[in-house]
Amino acid sequence: MAEQTSRLAIIIDSTGAKNNADNLASSLVKMTQAGETAANSAGKVTKATEDEKNALAKLKAAIDP
Repeated sequence: MAEQTSRLAIIIDSTGAKNNADNLASSLVKMTQAGETAANSAGKVTKATEDEKNALAKLKAAIDP
């Protein structure tokens, strides 16, 4: 009987995983920037609301002393 030899080669291509990781990192950076922008905007809204409250208080004091 003749001897037979087989060989199994497993090749793992991680190109897709690297692209996914790069896309995730990019998305996280964009999400962080959007969050910082939203926080900055919220701070501006808070200041504008406080300014409006103070202006209305002065107006009320002038109208109804």
